[in-house]
Amino acid sequence: MTANPLDEIRQVERSVAAALAAATAESEAAVADAKRAAEQLVRAAGQRGRATAERRYAEGLARARDEAEAILADAGGRVAALRRQAEAALPGAVDAVVAMVLPGGG
Repeated sequence: MTANPLDEIRQVERSVAAALAAATAESEAAVADAKRAAEQLVRAAGQRGRATAERRYAEGLARARDEAEAILADAGGRVAALRRQAEAALPGAVDAVVAMVLPGGG
């Protein structure tokens, strides 16, 4: 007995429907995997970006502190030099004031 053509068509339709369902499930799983991978990449990039930003901030802050310390050290040196100059000039300034105030230079 030969197979009924309608039964053969139904069998092919079932096979095609099963293959389509399997392909759909496979593609949905692939899309879900790709989405998870993309989200993981975004998280990793965000973490690397934050780490880089924090590192650069710390480096910049350290440079700024170093520059501030250098400026303060230079200013301290200048203040000390000016103080020495003032102290060295003080006796001469006192003599000049005394000479101006007292007739005959004191």
